[in-house]
Amino acid sequence: MTLRCPQCGKTLKIPANLAGKLAPCPNCQTQLQIAGDLSTITAPHASEPELIVAELAESSPKSNTAMYLLIGGAAVIGLSLLLVGAAAAWFVLAPSPAANPPPVAVVKERPSLEEPDGETPTADPVAEQLPANPPDDGDEWMIIPMIEAAAPEETLSIDQAVQLYRDKEYAAALPHLLSLSKSGDARAQYYLGLCLNYARGTKRNENAAFRWFLASAEQGYSGGQNDLAVCYENGTGTVRSPELAFAWYQKAADQGYGLAIANVGNCYLDGTGVERDVEKGLEILRKAAADGVPAAKFHLAYSYKNGIGVPEDLDKAVALYREAAELGDKRSQFEIGYFYEKGIGLDQDFEQAVVWYQKAADRGHLMAINNLADCYQNGEGVEQDLDKAAELIRRAAEQGLPLAQVNLGYCYETGKGVPKDLVAAFRWYQSAADQGNAIAQYNLAQMYRTGNGVPTNGDKAHKLYLLAAEQGDSDALNMVGFCYANGLGVEKDEEQAVAWYRKSADKGNPLGQKNLGYRYDIGLGVEQDYKKAVALYQAAVEQGNAAAMNNLGTCYEYGDGVPKNLRKAIELYRKAASLGDDTAKDNLRRHLKN
Repeated sequence: MTLRCPQCGKTLKIPANLAGKLAPCPNCQTQLQIAGDLSTITAPHASEPELIVAELAESSPKSNTAMYLLIGGAAVIGLSLLLVGAAAAWFVLAPSPAANPPPVAVVKERPSLEEPDGETPTADPVAEQLPANPPDDGDEWMIIPMIEAAAPEETLSIDQAVQLYRDKEYAAALPHLLSLSKSGDARAQYYLGLCLNYARGTKRNENAAFRWFLASAEQGYSGGQNDLAVCYENGTGTVRSPELAFAWYQKAADQGYGLAIANVGNCYLDGTGVERDVEKGLEILRKAAADGVPAAKFHLAYSYKNGIGVPEDLDKAVALYREAAELGDKRSQFEIGYFYEKGIGLDQDFEQAVVWYQKAADRGHLMAINNLADCYQNGEGVEQDLDKAAELIRRAAEQGLPLAQVNLGYCYETGKGVPKDLVAAFRWYQSAADQGNAIAQYNLAQMYRTGNGVPTNGDKAHKLYLLAAEQGDSDALNMVGFCYANGLGVEKDEEQAVAWYRKSADKGNPLGQKNLGYRYDIGLGVEQDYKKAVALYQAAVEQGNAAAMNNLGTCYEYGDGVPKNLRKAIELYRKAASLGDDTAKDNLRRHLKN
């Protein structure tokens, strides 16, 4: 199917796999929305030179549904599938531009607030009975939206209220948990904290969740103590304090609470709130794992996967993850799902990946929900269902997962599974960006740069690109260079443009490589050096960048940095043209006429 870009007028060949997707015009780099039936394309405008393709800007938003992968409970950026249009080639579903990202990471997942099945927290019978509720500094923190403020006519017993919670009847359980919590029931306070933290039956309120965990913990309830420690470790609803986290984990562990014992062992492994002692941490975890504590098996598995205090042993890691997963540990269920999806330590099996992601998602694991959404979006292991994918992404986004918020914003920006709504897209991107998510910062910058859904604002675009770039996002590094090259939100500075393009290129970003190559090619902001230009173009060509193919072709045509070779030049023009690069088409047409 061929159509004309509505802005630059160039004829574009549209592959069938781009139906309903976003991609940049390979000639003018304008973001194009391609109709699902390939009948039309729509977009704003950008311009492009003709013979050599100059600096290019990314035009598409980035999405990572199932892309930040928790490996051993770790948030992993490397294996992300970014729904991003490569600026000079028709690549929408493409790997992250980072060079050879590692298949595993060693950053650990933060502990989660959850009571595992089969283990009930306890109250220390000799614990000092401190006030049941936090200090009386106003009742606003206790307000629970979505339910009546008044207590139910007849409050259920704590066992009945907890059963409603475990049956996932959160809205029904909430009034009773609130009433019991106000009367000083430590167990009810703990479950009310879970409801507030996970938006179960009410809106999410981390501050209120922390206060109820505190009330429960101060009465000696081990579940409240453990989850209060989690709040201190993660900075959830309070100021982060590793020392207080360890102290409260220890209090809960002293009561024999297995999850807390595992967390104490993990603190020694990481040096969280206590002097690091890997051997002691492993000793604690091994004993707890032998006693059947799922969380201990999870942390041991992580140690074997990453060689922390033990020889790296993926087979042993998989076995331990599976043992913990079968005992209901949601993090381990996620890991098994991920291993099946990627074929790490297990034969690749998308259907099994869906099974395990679903198990973890049912227990509230947000990354599992996110990755399950990706399976539905791509039809991997399950029938494709964009509506279901959007529903799952929303579920994780509303519980505060920045990655899911980015993905939900992307759904709204592109109309995937939801009606297109740029206001909603902006709101979700902003929410994730406020939590420091680099992809969200980048996508917001794109909206401000192109005026997509918001008034064009170069200053805001530059600042957001810079925030993402400071986190190492290679696309953002390239775009900061673009800002300096074009005076977008900052004074034009050719040397700064070169410096930022170099940072992007050093991370293996094909646009950064091409743009830095262009600078060396024409001697802009740097001393002209054709050989360096050729090397950079070649690196981008190897990643499929069509603009770099065209520019390398001009080097061969004119003998710049390489022996003159017209046949090689035409070959490169032809390859770039086949990828939709209209500048290359013009160059190819010029030679065919002769």
